[in-house]
Parts: sequence; structure tokens; C-alpha cells
Amino acid sequence: MIIPNSPTFSVLPFHEAGPVRFAWLSFPEFSTEIIALREQVYVQEQGMTNLPLTTPKDEGGLHLGAFIEEELVSVISAYSYRAQAPYLQQIGLPSPFRSATQLSCRVTSHPWRGTQLALWMGCKIWLQAIDLWQPDYHFLVLKPQHFGLAAYYKSVGYRDYTSEENRRVLWIPRALMAETTAAIQHLLVSSEAKMKDRLSVGFTVNP
Repeated sequence: MIIPNSPTFSVLPFHEAGPVRFAWLSFPEFSTEIIALREQVYVQEQGMTNLPLTTPKDEGGLHLGAFIEEELVSVISAYSYRAQAPYLQQIGLPSPFRSATQLSCRVTSHPWRGTQLALWMGCKIWLQAIDLWQPDYHFLVLKPQHFGLAAYYKSVGYRDYTSEENRRVLWIPRALMAETTAAIQHLLVSSEAKMKDRLSVGFTVNP
């Protein structure tokens, strides 16, 4: 997996806890920190004791992290699937011509929720995945504990694909990819402004 940018591509100075750094993470190098944060949020806070904390897609996936000093406080992942991928068949999605991308495992330490860190990171990794993999469609899978997030995701362009008792699949079909990409680009800018305001500092995002 080629990390699409330098290890640290932006720095957010923060007056109380030191600088916030955003970085593309190599899973083999940062797996311990990523798994620990997933466990903290999914298992300890949300009680999802049966949820696997890793997936075979992690090693080749995109992982965007936010660090305060040396602590990973937020991470989000994206995965790419080729035609006839067993997982796509398992959840009933069509086989893509080129690829399909999935946004997954968005976790943030409790003190940093509501700062727009996770929203900005979600937009950034979404756009990076589109640029890197050129997918035919984009999807995400919600567990019952996260069904309440469906309305939010639908507000930025996702559509219902299937809904079952133990999971809900939302997707952005190819016909809506361009429209949704434009909306995500706008949301990236607006969330950056809100994050700057809520943390009471300015910061620069490198390309």
C-alpha cells in the first residue's frame, strides 16, 4: 500500500494539549494504536463485544489518524473491493466493474467528539479514496448500535441499499458519485472552518 501523502500532511496547533497532527497511517506500523482505539470505543464504551477489531482489508486499506502529541485520538479507515469480492456478495451488493470503496471504523476518543475532527477526517479520506481507487460506487455498513447515524449519512448523499435486523447497508451509486463528491468537497471546507472555530486556532492543510 502506497501512503498517498507524506506521513504528516497537516498540523493543527492546540493551546491546551499540544499540536494535533493528521497523518496517513500504515496499518502494519500503527496497528497497535488503531486496534486499541477501536477497542476503547466499540468494546469499552459501546459494548460491541462481538465486533472484530480488525479485518483482512486493514493491511491494504487507507487509514487517516489524528494525533495529539503522541496519542492517537481519532482514526478512520477506507477499503477497496474488486469485482466478485466475497464480502460484496455476502451483503448483497453488485459486483463493480472496477472497484467499490467502503468507509469503516470511524472512532474518536470521547474528549474530542464534537470538535469536527472526525467529520473533517471522514471527508478527507472519502475524497482520497475516490482519487486513489476510482470506484464504481461507495458504501458503508451500519451495525444496530449505529443505525441512528443513517440519517446523517443520507444527508450527505448516501442511499439505502438493504436494511436487515443486524445490519444496514447504505451506498452511493455511480450515477450520484459526481454530485456527492462535490458535496463532500464543500463539507470538507465547512467542517475545517468549524473545527478551527471550536478549537479556537488556525491551521493549514497541505495538499
